[in-house]
Amino acid sequence: MWSILKNQCLYTFKHHNDPITCAHWNSYHPAMFASADSSGNVMIMNLFKSFEEPVYKTRYSDIVFSLKWDSSGQNLAITDGEGNVVIKTFSNDFFTYSNDDLKFYESNIKHEN
Repeated sequence: MWSILKNQCLYTFKHHNDPITCAHWNSYHPAMFASADSSGNVMIMNLFKSFEEPVYKTRYSDIVFSLKWDSSGQNLAITDGEGNVVIKTFSNDFFTYSNDDLKFYESNIKHEN
């Protein structure tokens, strides 16, 4: 995670073992992004919950070329190497966070600076 304002790396994520093919920040949730790799793994990170473990992960049988959150932030479109487009829809509960979650996030970002 790169800070444009500070022009420095804030955090390096190590949850994929293969080359990343795409990543997309969630437009609804301020600390959530999805990423995919060349082995077909799709992972969603919620930085309010953990910097190490995804809150969601799945695997496709082929490379994932693209993923993108819609404008509501609740639906994730995933395109794989077989030409399939899958839309994953997440419930409102998936996106909830508390003040403690915000503190966790802030302490981890400050730790890396």
